[in-house]
Amino acid sequence: MAELKNEFSWSKSRHETFDECRRKYFYQYYGSWGGWSATAPEPARQLYRLKQIKNLHLEIGTAVHTTIEEILREIRSGRTPSPTAARERVRTLLNQSWSESRGERWRDEPKRYSCLFEHYYGPMPESERIDELRAKAFGCIDRFFALRWYPLIRESRPEDFLSVEDLDSFDLGGVRVFVKPDFALRRDGLHYLFDWKTGKATERDALQLACYAAFAGRKWGVAPDGIRIVIAYLGDAVADERFISAPEIQEALKSINASVERMRSLLVDVASNAARVEDFPQLDDLRVCARCVFREACRPEHSFAR
Repeated sequence: MAELKNEFSWSKSRHETFDECRRKYFYQYYGSWGGWSATAPEPARQLYRLKQIKNLHLEIGTAVHTTIEEILREIRSGRTPSPTAARERVRTLLNQSWSESRGERWRDEPKRYSCLFEHYYGPMPESERIDELRAKAFGCIDRFFALRWYPLIRESRPEDFLSVEDLDSFDLGGVRVFVKPDFALRRDGLHYLFDWKTGKATERDALQLACYAAFAGRKWGVAPDGIRIVIAYLGDAVADERFISAPEIQEALKSINASVERMRSLLVDVASNAARVEDFPQLDDLRVCARCVFREACRPEHSFAR
C-alpha cells in the first residue's frame, strides 16, 4: 500500500480554523498527521485523539445531518420517510454518542467512537440544558419536513439525485478545493444545492455558498443562472433560495486564493507541505482556548475553570 501523503488542500473548515488560531490549525492539519497509527509518536497520537472531540452542539449537527441523509436515501429508493421514525433516529444517535463518550470507548478507537468535550474537559451541562438541546435536534428534523422544497425533493426521480453528503472537490490553480454539499438535485432545468445548518447564520456562509456554485459549474457544466443554492437554518426555522452570480463566484475564488497564500506563507517548505509548530503562534485569548479541543496539548500549564 502506498504511503499516505499530507497534501495541501483548501476547505471552508480549514480556512476558518486558520483564521481562528494558527496553532490550532497546525495541530489539526499537521501535528496530528499519522496519529492514527499505533507506531506514531505519542504527540501525534494525542493530537489525533483530541481532534476527534466534538461538543454537544456539533454532535447535534452530526445527528441531524445523518438522519436527513438517511431520509434522502429513503426517498431515492422509493420509500416514504416517517417524521416520527426520523425523530427517533436522532434520539438513538444522540444517546449512542453520549453512551460511547461516557464509556470512553474512544480511548482505543478515537475515530470510531464519540468523545464529547463536556465529558473530556467539562463542565457537564445541567439536565435541563440537555433536554433543550435534544428538543432543538427534534425541531430541526420537523422543520426539514416542513421545508417548501421538501415536496420538490419527494417528487423527484432517483436519477435527479446528484449527490447526498458526498465529499467532492475541484481544482483551483493546482490546489484541491474540497466541498461537501449536503444534497444536490437536478430539477426542471436547474441544479439545486442544499445546505442544512443547525447553528446560527454567519457572514462566513456566503463564501461557502459561492464555493458550492463554483463547484456545480465545474462538476456538471452548468452556468451560474442554472444554479440555485438553498440554505436552511433548521434551528431557527429560516430558509432561503439564492442565485450566485458569476462575479460573486469569481470574487469567492479570489478569496480562496488569498486564503491559500496566507496558509502557505507559514510553511517551511511549500512543495512538500512541511510545517513547524513554532511558525504557528498560539492565540492570546484564553477564552477561546477554553473551548478548544487541543487545550490539553497546547496549554497544559493552564488550569481552566470548570
